Amino acid sequence: MPQVKCAVPSQITKYFLLFAQTLDFSSNSCINISILILILFIQLCQTDQRDSTNYTRFGVEEDYSTTLNAANRLYKELFQNRNYYKDLVPLNARLNENSTVKQRLPMTVTLQILYVIDLDAARQVLRAYMALDITWQDIRLAWDPEEFDGIPSMTVQCDSLWIPEDFMMNIIAIDEIHPDRFKQCKFYSNGTVKFEESYNADIQCSVNVAKFPFDTQECNIQFATPSYEWYQVNARGKLFTKYGPGPTSAVGNGEFLVKNVTMQEFPLNGNVSNDDIVIYFITIKREPSFYIYVITMPCFLLTFLSIVGCFWTTNVEERQLEKLAIALTSMMSMTTFVDMVSQQMPKTNHFPLLGTFVLICVFITSAACVVVVSMTEEYPVLGKTKTS
Repeated sequence: MPQVKCAVPSQITKYFLLFAQTLDFSSNSCINISILILILFIQLCQTDQRDSTNYTRFGVEEDYSTTLNAANRLYKELFQNRNYYKDLVPLNARLNENSTVKQRLPMTVTLQILYVIDLDAARQVLRAYMALDITWQDIRLAWDPEEFDGIPSMTVQCDSLWIPEDFMMNIIAIDEIHPDRFKQCKFYSNGTVKFEESYNADIQCSVNVAKFPFDTQECNIQFATPSYEWYQVNARGKLFTKYGPGPTSAVGNGEFLVKNVTMQEFPLNGNVSNDDIVIYFITIKREPSFYIYVITMPCFLLTFLSIVGCFWTTNVEERQLEKLAIALTSMMSMTTFVDMVSQQMPKTNHFPLLGTFVLICVFITSAACVVVVSMTEEYPVLGKTKTS
């Protein structure tokens, strides 16, 4: 059986005052005092027994039962006795520009997983799956573990706590993977809160397609706290602390490979000692196989065959239309490749390498058509002789 502890709750004070008014203490009666002490002791024990439950009768160990009761007492202490308000930001409102880093609200963003879903070059948008760990310190949730049977941490539903805003700067659209009712936060005895969240995010990414399809792109994800002053929050960043850097943390899709992911901290107010924005740089490389087999090789073969068809035989007037038909058909086919390339590219001043190749093929075929039309040869028809 667990040991029963009779702690003095705040409600006993009211019982003591009400009972004291019914007794005549002026007589200094020992009997009245003894009765008062006995009633108070019984009330204390009954109140403490209502706050604890013997879970061993349900088949669990005594240590587990003690821990559950301690967790209940801790939850009551944090969220009821302390009047914790989750709508209040745990900031020091008296801080100013002269505040030190230690005085600010510490907040850390850790990128744990990055999966590249797609890069829409035409819209210049990178769609990726991200798993983030966000930690901060809410001193209102701190406690002494020795007062609660050594409990070092507690996990609750996140809607019971204050949570920072979504502070991704260059995000166009974001889709949360898990609903709020499934999100849980873990906080520790020093007030540090850990919040894990997963997103599908559309990230603005400037795409340079000059070397397409052999291009390498660099996108970035920016985190900052625009709702707070720079001297109120100490923002920091970390990278792949849970699973470590490797193929399980940064994964591409069939078209792109993630070559590198780095993190840097930059100041927003021009003071290098104040790192207010965290930027993750993502380097991805395109796999060119699809474009080589679907566009480059067919375009080259069409150009090569059209040139062979135009100049394989003597360019006589009787066969001129046949040669032009071959060249013009090839040119019409290559317009399909031009359309495929244009749909993949943004409307910028950087013309893609693949587009240049297709246009060169079109130019060569066009030049062949001009040569066929302008350089016609004549020769006598067999079976006929010239008479004088």
